[in-house]
Amino acid sequence: MRVVFVAGALADLAELEEVLSLPADTRIRVRESVRTLERFPYAGRALEGEWEPYRLWIGPWPWMLFVYEVLESRELVAVARREVIQLTTDDAAKSAVASAATRRARCFGGSRRVS
Repeated sequence: MRVVFVAGALADLAELEEVLSLPADTRIRVRESVRTLERFPYAGRALEGEWEPYRLWIGPWPWMLFVYEVLESRELVAVARREVIQLTTDDAAKSAVASAATRRARCFGGSRRVS
């Protein structure tokens, strides 16, 4: 299937590049991150409720998400919009502590999940 970005998604991406001063190769990174959808269009998580039939795909950075739709009749994957995960400082701190604890547990032979 062919992956395309609708105009709104491209405008969102351009704005994000400017506001966050993303690297010059951002467009290449984005293209590479959605390349999987060419072969596996249903790889992203299906969204529910008012977001159905859209799916969610993580971009080149874990905070960049793409909402897309599979249009089988046209053999097309249409990326409809770009979203950014916004964490509060407390959320980010909790996440960092949990990640560090999990890595530490794995390094020292523990395989259980730390929360």
